[in-house]
Amino acid sequence: MCSIFKTMHKLSIGLCLAMLFLVSSCGEKKQAEKEKELPEAEEKIVMRKATKMPMVKKLDGLKRTGFVPTLEHKLDLKKNTVYCASLLFAWDGIRKVIENPINIPASYKDLSMLNASTSYKQVLKPDEYKIETIVRGDTIRVKAEFSKLLPFEQPFNDYQDYLTFNTEKVQSFGLGPHDYDLMRMVDILYYKSDDDFIVELKTTNRNHSLILYKSHGTPGTTFANLHKEITKKIAIGTKEKANQSLAWKFSINAEDELIIPKISFNLEHNYKQIEHAKFTAGGFPFVVIKACQRNAFVLNEYGAEIETEATMETAAAEAPEEENKPKPKKMWFDSSFLLVLQKQEAANPYFALWIANTELLEKEKNN
Repeated sequence: MCSIFKTMHKLSIGLCLAMLFLVSSCGEKKQAEKEKELPEAEEKIVMRKATKMPMVKKLDGLKRTGFVPTLEHKLDLKKNTVYCASLLFAWDGIRKVIENPINIPASYKDLSMLNASTSYKQVLKPDEYKIETIVRGDTIRVKAEFSKLLPFEQPFNDYQDYLTFNTEKVQSFGLGPHDYDLMRMVDILYYKSDDDFIVELKTTNRNHSLILYKSHGTPGTTFANLHKEITKKIAIGTKEKANQSLAWKFSINAEDELIIPKISFNLEHNYKQIEHAKFTAGGFPFVVIKACQRNAFVLNEYGAEIETEATMETAAAEAPEEENKPKPKKMWFDSSFLLVLQKQEAANPYFALWIANTELLEKEKNN
């Protein structure tokens, strides 16, 4: 057991992750200098206007949206689902303080899965996030934070009431026929049909990928399984791209369209299935007092912005084949799809979002 435990009569552990921050908007200073786009001050003004974060709301106020603590948790494909590695970063910080194997009863399934997950490892490099550990009285607080800018080189087209997601009109962005200046910002990684395809939106930060996968999913699936599907299909796409007769699938042609709904949310949530869970480490019993997370995300024609906070407190306890004929591609994200943010060299994403309904989509133009 860590030596600080020897002086503690009662131990509580707090985990707090703050400010996971990505902007795929109008560029950070270094990128601006490289790309020779807008001056830095002007870029910051546009970036703030383009990615205005909504007010914080309780996740409990939404009926068709949920959070999952790991990539391995099962998804309800009828609900929007949000994952961010912040909670796993926090839990890993606690383990490093405890320095002993953690034993969790099988009855606490969600905490067991949190403890067993390794999908957060190396999703970011050590110098890309900050970990701060504070010991104050009988409380240990671990805080991790990181921020990223993922600017588009220029805004995509803004579409108002153009896209119908399932049966509801939503705001959207993308490119239409003959938008040649925008085509260079999109890579088609896989294409089988207008209901089964994968695209990457290019940003000026080539080390990070923003990938969208239109899929109906398989009941009982997980983000981990969906990510494996992406990896497998991208490999198929790479092989197909070498076939001249299939090359049309992987280029944005004059008549092709790409339409993506705008996403906007700022939600906080208490993981009640983890709170009050008990475990032991080094002969000491613990109980999880608090496990909460805030995830905020905006995606529009200018790009994406994400923030996340996670807080966790643990205290000592008493106890089929399609035709290959070229055709215009209508790549509309008008039904369920997956969005992931991932480092190029990483095995797993640090953010994943399943969109199944319109609760997190913009339905009217922001003023």
